[in-house]
Amino acid sequence: MIGLKSEINYVTDLLFTLLRGYIEEKVKNGEQKTILRATSTVSEKLLSAWLAFSLYNFVKQELGKPVFFFSLNLFFSISQSFFFF
Repeated sequence: MIGLKSEINYVTDLLFTLLRGYIEEKVKNGEQKTILRATSTVSEKLLSAWLAFSLYNFVKQELGKPVFFFSLNLFFSISQSFFFF
C-alpha cells in the first residue's frame, strides 16, 4: 500500500471494483450477514489497509492526543477509586 501512495486513485477504483464483485457474490449466495465479518478475501484485506492508510493523518493529528488523555484518565480513575475491598 505504501508503494502505491502516488496511485491512490487507482487503488480506490480497484478496491471499489473488488468490493462490488464481492458484495454481489455474497448477496447472490444469500450470505449478506457475513459481508466484511472476517478478512479472508483480498478485497477485505485491501479495504482494511486502504482505511488505515487514508485515516492515518487524521488519527495522528486530530485523534491521538484526546484518546491518549482519555485512556490516561481512565487508568488513573480505575486504579485510585474502584479497588477498595
